[in-house]
Amino acid sequence: MDSKILLNGTHLSETSKNEIARTLSKLLRHTGIIRVRLDLHETAFRAGKRFHTVKGVVERPGADLVASIESDNLFKGVHRLADILERSLSEFTRTEACKRRHPHAVELAAAIPKVA
Repeated sequence: MDSKILLNGTHLSETSKNEIARTLSKLLRHTGIIRVRLDLHETAFRAGKRFHTVKGVVERPGADLVASIESDNLFKGVHRLADILERSLSEFTRTEACKRRHPHAVELAAAIPKVA
């Protein structure tokens, strides 16, 4: 399992942890990611069925990306969460590239003092 992927919560076998880490490894293709943290919680409700809440946090410089999903199957929830975080990272990368290519002038409300 990659050292940048942290799993917290539900007790899992080593095989399950490796499968989840392999699913989340596609997020590490993006540059600047410090860590991917996944919190897994199991709750029993709704007519006796067990549901899993999966919360993912992608830590990177600046604001972190956070997503959460609830599913009846843990692995299905992890796959859907990975897709959501992948789209968020792609959108962020696209926005940053657009800002880099098309910079805007800085507008200040105050007059800038001249230095001799």
